[in-house]
Amino acid sequence: MKKELIIVLLLALVGAMGFAQTTSTQTVALTVPSVAMLGNNGPSTMSLALRQPALPGEAPQDSLPYTSAYLRYSSVVAESATRSISVQMASGIPAGTALSVAAIVPSGMGTASAPVTLATTSAPLITAISTCFTGTGPTDGANLSYVFKVVTPGSLRFAENTPLTVTYTISE
Repeated sequence: MKKELIIVLLLALVGAMGFAQTTSTQTVALTVPSVAMLGNNGPSTMSLALRQPALPGEAPQDSLPYTSAYLRYSSVVAESATRSISVQMASGIPAGTALSVAAIVPSGMGTASAPVTLATTSAPLITAISTCFTGTGPTDGANLSYVFKVVTPGSLRFAENTPLTVTYTISE
């Protein structure tokens, strides 16, 4: 009788196992956010000066390029979308001069435009930015090159340490 009871219990247990649920499903919604972040890597203030003329009677010369600034950015866009980075300055540049900026863009991080002469209206500096991340190291990102230029020598007036704000904007 004990053997029969054990056999019945084993059959009941095996039968119960045969009706057990072996899978379960769940829906998980995943989101990749749109990302557009931009920052400078380098000094927050830099100094550029026109160079003294080489000979009496000559006008001052353009500054040497300042190339120790980097623009870092992160971008996550939709499949066919791109972003661009534009640049502009606040007013206040000394008479007879201009400030230009050029970008050397790492491979796969967008396309650099020709050097931009800064104005109070924005101009594209880097275009065709898809999903990319320039990195966070001291020389990661687009290398910026600033040059302070003589445009109209006869309009030059002495000016010392004229502050000028340059603004970069990333947008679609």
